[in-house]
Amino acid sequence: MNGSERKIGISEIVGTARLKTGEVQSAYRALRQLLCARCGNVIKTDDYFTRKPLSGISIPLSPRCRACVPFELTLVEEAEKKTSELLKSLLTPDEKETIKTRSDEETEEKFLSRLGPALEKTRRKK
Repeated sequence: MNGSERKIGISEIVGTARLKTGEVQSAYRALRQLLCARCGNVIKTDDYFTRKPLSGISIPLSPRCRACVPFELTLVEEAEKKTSELLKSLLTPDEKETIKTRSDEETEEKFLSRLGPALEKTRRKK
């Protein structure tokens, strides 16, 4: 299958959308042209939109353009930048505290020192 035959998705989640009501939903970026399920306007490729669940279905499927559902967009990259310094320091490994990896010889030596006596007893019985 070459590049032109490759199927492309409809949309991708790019961040969060804060609606005027204060509700927070996922924000999507259109990967191809879509129609707004509410007004019928075209949602162009690379435009941002939200989705609304259809009745009886908990998964949001129905695309809504920004004209129908105005929202403030927060992209995932922007949200990652707002991570606190404390959280960054906890998640970033220190160069001083690198985990020492043992060689195969050290591992075998430790293994035999702990399990050696038990292994010898089982060998004598046979």
